[in-house]
Formats: sequence, C-alpha cells, structure tokens
Amino acid sequence: VAVDPKGASADHRSRMQNASERLEKSTERIKESRKVALEAEGVGADVLAEMRQQRETLLHARDGVREVDSNLGESRRLVKVMTKRMQQNKCFMWAVVGVVTLIIVTIIFMSLQPSGPTLDQQPQPLPLSTPPALGTPSDPDPPLIDAGAANAQAGAGAGAGAGR
Repeated sequence: VAVDPKGASADHRSRMQNASERLEKSTERIKESRKVALEAEGVGADVLAEMRQQRETLLHARDGVREVDSNLGESRRLVKVMTKRMQQNKCFMWAVVGVVTLIIVTIIFMSLQPSGPTLDQQPQPLPLSTPPALGTPSDPDPPLIDAGAANAQAGAGAGAGAGR
C-alpha cells in the first residue's frame, strides 16, 4: 500500500479538524459546566446565608422561649402565693363573720332578757339597822368626816338641845 503524501495530509487534516471540533465542543461543555457550577455555587451561597439567618432566628426564638418559660415559672409561683393568701383572707373573713354573728346573737339574747327582777323573783328588803354613833369603841374604823360638816352637826345638835 502506497501512501500518497497529498492523501495523507488530507486525512491528517480531517483528523485534525475533527479533533479541533471535538476540542471546541469539549471547551463549550466545560464552559457550560463552569457556568452551571458558578450558578450552583451562587445558589449554595444564598442557601447558606439564608440558613445562617434562620439559625440566628431559631437561636433568638429559643432564648425567647427560655425567657417565657422562666417568666411562666415565676407566674406560677405568684399565682400559688396569691391563691394561698386568698384562702387565708377567706378564712379570716369567715372568722370575723362568725365573731360578729356571735356578738349579734349575744346582744339579741341579752336584749330579750328582762333587766329587772322577774315575777318569780321578789326583791329582798334591805335590813334596817342604824349605824353606830361616831366615836364608839365598837367601830374599829370610824368613818372619815369632814371637819366643817362635823361642826355644823355639832352646832345643830347644841342648838336643838338649848331650845328644850
């Protein structure tokens, strides 16, 4: 088989042209792949940024939930204290109502009782006795008498005796 230099170069040219076309197509595919990769990288960066923002939002929400939980615990404690005080006030109020009712019943009972002696009870007469004369030895504690009153009594007694 004889090789024709013109035919060999035509064959070589056609192979070179095919290789160049394949190289151009591969270059275009690589450019398209790079373009797709850059777009994917941009989308990935946007997704990561959004995920960071959502993470911050979730962390802030978690802190808020913890604060609300803490406030809820404090509120529960305060409600328990208020309930206990309400029950204590209620007991105190009922005690006061009981005491006031007892006082009112006692007053009503006392007002229905007669203040003087009843028909069944007759008043007892006081014993009639004259007090001993002043200065008598039978009286261990003589009553204290005002000097002016004693002189007036003595003068009245002397005047009565003189007129007889």
